[in-house]
Formats: sequence, C-alpha cells, structure tokens
Amino acid sequence: MLCDKTISILVKLISKNKENFGYLPKFDREEDIQVIIESLIERLQDNDPYFHPHYVGHMSSYASDLSLVGYLMASQINPNNHSYEGGRATTNMEVECINKMGSMIGWKNTKGHLTSSGTIANLESLWLARESGATAVIVSTQGHYSHKRNSSILGMECIHVPTDKNGKMRINCLEEVLIGREKAVVVATLGTTLLGAVDPLDEIVSLKVKYNFILHTDAAYGGYFKLIEDSLSPSVMRSFLSLAKSDSIVIDPHKKGLQPFGCGSILINPAYKNISDKYQHESPYTYFDKTGISLGKETLECSRSGASAAALWATMQFYTLEKEGVFSSKLKNSKLAADKFAQMVHRSEFFECISDHYDLDIVVFKISNNVEIKKKTLCLFEAMKTKGYFLALASGTYKNTYFDNSFIRCTFMKSEHVDIIAQLYLTLETTLAEIETIEIDQ
Repeated sequence: MLCDKTISILVKLISKNKENFGYLPKFDREEDIQVIIESLIERLQDNDPYFHPHYVGHMSSYASDLSLVGYLMASQINPNNHSYEGGRATTNMEVECINKMGSMIGWKNTKGHLTSSGTIANLESLWLARESGATAVIVSTQGHYSHKRNSSILGMECIHVPTDKNGKMRINCLEEVLIGREKAVVVATLGTTLLGAVDPLDEIVSLKVKYNFILHTDAAYGGYFKLIEDSLSPSVMRSFLSLAKSDSIVIDPHKKGLQPFGCGSILINPAYKNISDKYQHESPYTYFDKTGISLGKETLECSRSGASAAALWATMQFYTLEKEGVFSSKLKNSKLAADKFAQMVHRSEFFECISDHYDLDIVVFKISNNVEIKKKTLCLFEAMKTKGYFLALASGTYKNTYFDNSFIRCTFMKSEHVDIIAQLYLTLETTLAEIETIEIDQ
C-alpha cells in the first residue's frame, strides 16, 4: 500500500508526467472509472494482506512506493522493451538495472534482461543450455517444480538429486549422476521455496571443473542475499562467493527486490560462449532504431513491459545494491528475524523446527505433538488469522515421516518482521493452548 506522503504528491506527479506530452492534442476516454474501480476495491478485500508485516506466509512482500509510482508513471506511456523504438527510456533503464545486478554478482558487461517471472527466466536459462548442447537437467528434489515442467517443454531429461535433512543438494549423489554423462546443465538453488535452503554452490563449481557441465543457478529468491554474504553462515557464504562461476543466474526482483509481481530477471555470464548466435532471428517490423540496444534481439519473450523496468530502476536509485546501505540493512533485518524466531522455536516445548538451521529468512516448523497434527495445524492456521497473523501451510518429510499440510512456514522477507517476532511467537503458543483446551473439553 502507498504511504500517506506518497499519496499526497501523487496527483502532482501524474500531472507532471502528462505535461511532458502536452504538445499533443488532448483526447479523453469515456470510462466509468469511479463506479467500476470502487467495485474493484470491494472485490480486492478478498485477499490476505500480503503487503503487511503481519503477513508471514508465502514469498509475498510489499512493493516499494518507488516501484508502484514508477510503474504507474511508465505504464501511462506504455512502453514495450522489445525493441529500442518501442521504449527508449525504459530500455536504457533496464540495461542499467541488469548491469548493476551483474556488478552485484561480480560481473562486468553482464548480458541478460528482465522477464515476466522467475519461471520464464529459468526456462530461458535451460533453453540456452539446450542450445549449447545440454540434453539433461539435473536439479535437487527441493528445486522449484517448474524445472521439471520446463525440461518437458524443452524435450530435456530431468534428473532429481536427493537432498540432506536441511534441504541442500547432496554432492555425492550429484557426482554419481554426473559420472559418464557428457551433456548436462546442473541447476543449483540459492533459496529453495520450502526451506530457503542454499545448495553448496562452491562444491558444485568444483565438480564443474571435473565434469564440464553447464551451471545454472536459480537464485530467484536468494540472489539479493549476495549483498550480505558476510552475515551468513560460513557454508552459505561460500556458496554466494561462488555465484560468479555460474553460466546463468535467475534473480526475482518481485521477491526480495521490492517490486510488484511480474518482474523476474536472467543474468548471463559474459564468458558464456556464442550467446548471440542462440537468439539469432529475423524481424521485418522491429529493430529499426539503431541508436540504442534492442533487447528483444536476445530475449525469449518478445513484448516485455517497459513499466517494470521503470519501477525497478526507480527502486534501485534509493535501495542501491551496496553491501552497506538501506537495502542491505533490510536484508539483514529479515535474516535476523528468522534467526531469532528459529531460536524461539528450538527452545519451545510446543513446536519444533524441521531443520537444524535455516540459511536465509524462511523458518518451517511443526507442532511437537503428532496426535491429530494435521487437524490441529489447520485450526492453528485459521485461528491465527482471526488474531491478525497470516501464515502458510506446507507438506514434507521430517524424521522419515511424511506430514501432509502439517508444517507451518514463516517467510520473514519484510525487514519490519524483526519487530513482531516476539509477539508472533507468543500468539502462536497461546493460540495452540486454546485449541488443545477446546479439544479436551469436547
């Protein structure tokens, strides 16, 4: 939600944006704005408050005011970043953003672009690998489910590698798969969806030297944690220090980057060979403006929103990608919130963590007593909503037992979460006690 200060200057900003094109004849559209938008607002109430710090469920954060206003300003012009003539200003903004994200990784002259989602960015990365000779995709069992789907679309074999109890790819199992296999792309995950686990990328890079596979890193969720790698555990830090060894990387600005949904990115190592050849195509109706870069020459998607680039660019002017800055402080707060909350759960007699430790800012736990655990977990989930806290349910295996929708998952991706964890945990404990009291009475 926009803050009051932003709302107070919004009309003036919109007017200024309109004045830039004041040399054109005016035209109006006859649309019943108030009635329909009021109806829309009414319907939007049927949502959880994903933007609020009391929402600690899925990977849904708030979009910064800069991103929302930036998107609104650019979307009124409606640029298309496929070709330079379709969106000169926003194309230049997108190139700036990609270069800054590449610099965060440790690359210069980074290739890549924004995408509509992490799934599409991963699809493009696997497509590049296929066009470079890979016939199989190797990913952990905790890797995102879209990798299997994308492999199917591309006609590639998908091989899943087991993970350890903390959700990380088992390196010995990966090597067993690689032996005798010449053409493969290995997908390392930095921030799995369930646990936020970080695969041992440094060890995977060591195997790359031996087995010569293509390395794609799916850092859709965890990529920005590169900025605070020094604050992470030694093993996780080593993974982030190895990130630049990837051939391609996916990072979703619409997750940790304070963007509205619809903004993913693919970053391509400048050393990746013959990239331009993979995208070679003819377009008789675009790419006429040679004064700038037409990003569509090297993208899998054609039409792409220039407004998304404007929103990200505006955000990155304030939330800069620096190791010591406002944005990195937000990341540190998220990690701190998760660590403190996990400590509370570890000390609890009512709940237990399903992992020994958590790499990023996601904590998954369960009710300690397994008796009717699924029923009690659902009751707790719903009861917490009535007290203003919104969690997520998850399924998985813990101590060799599969639990169906019996895990509680908290994603502390908002920096403000650090201020609510004590009250959140206390509310969880008291609410569980209320539920168990009701069951005893019945």
